Amino acid sequence: MNTLILDTNAYNRYIAGESAILDAIRQTDIVFMSIFVLGELLYGFKRGTRERENRLLLQKFLGGAKSNTQRSWQTATLKQAVYN
Repeated sequence: MNTLILDTNAYNRYIAGESAILDAIRQTDIVFMSIFVLGELLYGFKRGTRERENRLLLQKFLGGAKSNTQRSWQTATLKQAVYN
């Protein structure tokens, strides 16, 4: 089984459509993303001007068949709500 762990920079490159990242994701069975990366992304979304759009893109990514991070997303969202 091929797995891949995305960090914040790799996710941003994925969103930008970078072919190397897209190819790497296509060749894996499972994509992981840590709660720390989710926290960084949510923080960046909050500080930016496109929070809603960025959250929707991330939720779409996390909802994909290769994503194993739904529980982390829920935890990160809950923590953000508690600490903000």
